[in-house]
Amino acid sequence: MVNALDILNNNPNLMSIYLLHAISINGPTTPSEKSASFFLLWCVARGRQYFDGILIDAKFYEFLTQPSGAYLSRLEMFAHTSQKDQQRFDTKDINQLHLWYYGHVVPELDLYPFITARERQAFAEIAFEGGAPGLRMSLLEKLACDECEIKIDLRNAGDEQKWRSRLAAKSTINASFWLREHPKSTAVGAAGVNLIGYADGTFGIGEDLRALASVLDYCNIPFVIRNVPIADERAKAEAGSDGFSKLFSNRCLFPVNIFCMTATETERLRLTYGMSFFVDRYNIAYWPWELSSIPPSMRHVFGFVDEIWAMSPFLAEVFSKHTAKPVVYMPPYANANQVEKFDRSSFDIGNDEFVCLTMADFNSRLTRKNPYGAIDAFHGAFDDAKGGERLIVKTINGHMHGEEFDRLLKYVAGDSRITVMDGALSRAETCGLIAAADCFISLHRSEGFGRPIAEAMSFTTPVVATDWSGSTSLLNNHTGFPVSFQLRDVRPDEYWFHEGSQWAEPSLPDAIAKLRSVRVNSSAATSKAQKARARIAKTHGIEPVAQQVAARLSKIAARASRGASR
Repeated sequence: MVNALDILNNNPNLMSIYLLHAISINGPTTPSEKSASFFLLWCVARGRQYFDGILIDAKFYEFLTQPSGAYLSRLEMFAHTSQKDQQRFDTKDINQLHLWYYGHVVPELDLYPFITARERQAFAEIAFEGGAPGLRMSLLEKLACDECEIKIDLRNAGDEQKWRSRLAAKSTINASFWLREHPKSTAVGAAGVNLIGYADGTFGIGEDLRALASVLDYCNIPFVIRNVPIADERAKAEAGSDGFSKLFSNRCLFPVNIFCMTATETERLRLTYGMSFFVDRYNIAYWPWELSSIPPSMRHVFGFVDEIWAMSPFLAEVFSKHTAKPVVYMPPYANANQVEKFDRSSFDIGNDEFVCLTMADFNSRLTRKNPYGAIDAFHGAFDDAKGGERLIVKTINGHMHGEEFDRLLKYVAGDSRITVMDGALSRAETCGLIAAADCFISLHRSEGFGRPIAEAMSFTTPVVATDWSGSTSLLNNHTGFPVSFQLRDVRPDEYWFHEGSQWAEPSLPDAIAKLRSVRVNSSAATSKAQKARARIAKTHGIEPVAQQVAARLSKIAARASRGASR
């Protein structure tokens, strides 16, 4: 049994907050088990809004979430017994009490980070009445309708879609949060995590964070998301669609930080907010990087973290050259499970046409992503304008790089078979586009990991990609069509922090040959694509990634526990 007094006595910050709180309410300054228990629950329900020093370790979290009598957790008990109107619910009518707590109190007090998988399952069984679809509303939907003051007539079937749409737009209750599936046990003793980064960004590092959030959620590891704001509204994704926006926090609550951003943005965060993000926590850098070296001017950033998670063996080698800190290969979760069917007719593309796709972010520099190489390969492979081939060049952030965007448009202006699509898509739309392509082309000069390549492979879309850097852990002659290359120095005008780095110049003739091969030998391409899908499932599926993340966080927690006991 977790003892509240032990938790309080072993945490100087909590003890200081206890004393300050006790003085302000004329309470006892010498804590008892009862007063310590009340204080810890108050800390999470109310106090964390006022104090940065509240850090919730594994024992503290266990104390909060333990069942207590008919209550599913101590926090639920605290919410009920500390209300002025304590008789509002009789504990004999426990289901109504659960609906009140999880439907109203949890969103009001922002307690989502402290809801365990056990509670989710128990509440979902009550609130969704088995999840039966149709006009018979679940209890949770009734609760949400009351919350949003939405009136409906269940006798009118035509109103069903209308009220469900209004409910989804207005309610703080999100069914996806409660209905996720979790393994019975994945992590052993892992401490909670603060994910720090651009949780609602449409770009790659935003997806890195969201994918890792899915993994932590699957592992039953508690976490919050410290979202770094994005000034450009057009670069924002629909983060709320997966329920994770409920876990956004203006405080780092747990013992482990994972920085899901570049090393340079981690440094920007430190210079903007000071060391408060780092102090008293185990700091993990989950940094993307694309070049073969890190310039001396940025290597000092390693000093602010405790270990680095590398998304590919390529990055593990790069990072290891510049730090003695632990570098752990941690393959990312591909997270390609939301698909909205791509409508070819909206771009006047016939169902029998062979569609090639390449993707680039202007903010990641077109010199690295090299869509021009993909365009040249398309022209070289398919010189017959009536051959039935199309190329989609999917880009984002063209509005921020007007001159370069104009250059790209002029580059393809003479070929009506090529469509440039710029702008943010939802996650499901992006996955639908990749899944609809007949071939994905990435003639990049360097990739730290190559998430779009992994996504294409997971959808059995044949991939033609440069055979260098992070993507080589995904693509080989068995799983796709690697393109030969020659290494060369990165020029100063091509990329930031180019000093001491090289990258690949893909062979255009080889790219042309590989692209033609996908087109003319569809059976061989399909066979490779099926092997590619199996490879991604084995190395970048939710289960294998969850096992590695959970094992590493459990090891970190065990090491911290041994250190604390000395």
